[in-house]
Amino acid sequence: MRFLKTFTLIFISSISFAQPLIFMESSDIVIGENAEVFVDGTVLLNTNGILSIEGSLVTNGDFISQGNLDVSGDIQVKGDLSLLGNSSNFSQNSQVHLNGGNQTVYANVSPSLGELYCIGQAVKSLETDIGVQRLILDSSILQTKRNVLNINDNDVSSVSYSSGWVQSDSSGALSRNMQANGTYDFPVGDAVQSLLVRVTPSVDGNSGVRYAGVDANEDGLYRFQVEPSICSLSDEAYVQLYNVGGSESSIELRFPNLIYESFPVLCEREPIDFQQWQPLLDEEPNLDNGFVVYEVVPTKNDAALILGRLRPSTPQIVGPEEACQGDDGLVYEALASQGNDLIWSVGGGLIASEQDSTIEVNWLLNQSGLISVVSSDSFGCSSLPSEASVVLHALPEASFLITGPELPYELEFFTLESQSIGAASLQWEISNGEIYNTSHLDIRFDAPGIYEVLLTVTSGEGCVDTTMQNIEVIEGFIFSNVFSPNGDGINDVLKLPNSGLLEFNLSVYTRWGNEVFSSDFSKESWDGRDYSGNLVPPGTYFYILKAKSASNDYSKQGSLQIYY
Repeated sequence: MRFLKTFTLIFISSISFAQPLIFMESSDIVIGENAEVFVDGTVLLNTNGILSIEGSLVTNGDFISQGNLDVSGDIQVKGDLSLLGNSSNFSQNSQVHLNGGNQTVYANVSPSLGELYCIGQAVKSLETDIGVQRLILDSSILQTKRNVLNINDNDVSSVSYSSGWVQSDSSGALSRNMQANGTYDFPVGDAVQSLLVRVTPSVDGNSGVRYAGVDANEDGLYRFQVEPSICSLSDEAYVQLYNVGGSESSIELRFPNLIYESFPVLCEREPIDFQQWQPLLDEEPNLDNGFVVYEVVPTKNDAALILGRLRPSTPQIVGPEEACQGDDGLVYEALASQGNDLIWSVGGGLIASEQDSTIEVNWLLNQSGLISVVSSDSFGCSSLPSEASVVLHALPEASFLITGPELPYELEFFTLESQSIGAASLQWEISNGEIYNTSHLDIRFDAPGIYEVLLTVTSGEGCVDTTMQNIEVIEGFIFSNVFSPNGDGINDVLKLPNSGLLEFNLSVYTRWGNEVFSSDFSKESWDGRDYSGNLVPPGTYFYILKAKSASNDYSKQGSLQIYY
């Protein structure tokens, strides 16, 4: 250990100390302009000492000043730099080289240095606010922590860097004095994510930039507080700008493009409670030599900026806005959802099929209709849901009553009466090819068979319901052998109810064999008159009947009685 306190004032031109520690007690020491002092250890200046460095002081250890320090030359320190005295004066041309490994700068009072060199691939930390004329970062990471490092010189070249970056904790920043219309670089970031911020102010002033290499949640800028169009925000880092008003400066942010695909949108918020992150830019950024470049004008005070991802565009649902309960196979399409997965939901109906961006829906009875769809991208971001209300009109109820004849033979009338509910119009379709549109219908058929009757009813909204019943016309023949053609309206004619006959002949004779009536028409009735038009006398008559259908022979002969 060497004690220098023999002389009140000592001038050193060139000297090397091999000892690990130098005490400078009660003596004033001047390192001459062209002198270089090398100390292989820690330099300690006590509270009574005055050290004036006009040349160069190099130490392999810490530099601790508890006295008065006056520097117009340069200090090169491989350990920590502690400026704890009452006075530490650095000229604008002075230099401080932090050229060791991880190093820290301490001070009782915020010092103002000349040029600060951060040398080597290491972390340099500040435990105090500090001002410098120039900052040379080389490849170091400079952590200001909660402190502000201000560049006092307003020349645009007063910060130089190669692969070094500045990182700050909450309330810390890299700030610069700037002149209007100059373009000033703020190299901020960390070993994982480097970022370059360029500020072009419109007026003279001082602005700061903070790169926070932490999840914004840790600083109370919660990532769930987002405008609805934002899906997610990066949890690795965010940037904060100080004293950069929207009308004062234009900002260029240069991010490494490896993060662009995951988080391509720049978002902004004010760093106060209950604020939301909002998209600052919706256009595509520029690409430049491995960087994604955003050109922005911040709109928030002390704007916090973060990279995020927007939700996919909310798809537009196109399809029938009105339908009928029970309709099947109605097609709905989601527009503006190309390349994304779709998640459909249908209330009041069932998805019958889904293909690409369309679905077919079968609507249920007695339901109201609601369709929603969400578009989801490959990053797991979902759009806001798109919803479409579909008015489902109630169906009419088709119903009808059939009143048939006592003998359901051909050419006998059947009555159809609609008893439908909610029908604005109706249509009957008979399987014999006939179509009718009245609610009451009398209809007959000219041959035996089973006839389908389809009733279709339509409501005022165009909804349709149908119902179907069958009418059966049977084959048969009835021959009555008694009648009284006396004109009293009771059994006055000989009727021959029949259905389905292909052959027919009826001949009637007196008991003496005289023919009084003959017919080949099965539907003809005999009124008891002979060929002269006179009523035949009462009595017994004989007949010969020839009648055949496709399946039966009804031919016979016998007697019949006529009464008056």
